[in-house]
Amino acid sequence: MTDYSSYKCLKVEVAAKLAAVTFNRPEAHHAMNQEFIAELRHIWFDLAEDSAVNAVLLRSSGRFFSVGGDASRAMRSGSPPRSRSCATSR
Repeated sequence: MTDYSSYKCLKVEVAAKLAAVTFNRPEAHHAMNQEFIAELRHIWFDLAEDSAVNAVLLRSSGRFFSVGGDASRAMRSGSPPRSRSCATSR
């Protein structure tokens, strides 16, 4: 079984071949900062390599699943958050 203790923004519990991945930033309503995004991108590789996992449940703690991007850093710096388009160019 893989050791998931290095994750700070995610809590991972594995039992009966099910990995419960819980968003663990309730104080920020699970707003996604750089660390959270990096962990969320990496967790899938760890789960894929874990022979004790056949299924994944993605959930959050607290009232909110996620409020989206964390704009608090940009607000503190006085610069507006960068916008990215999801549309693909052709």
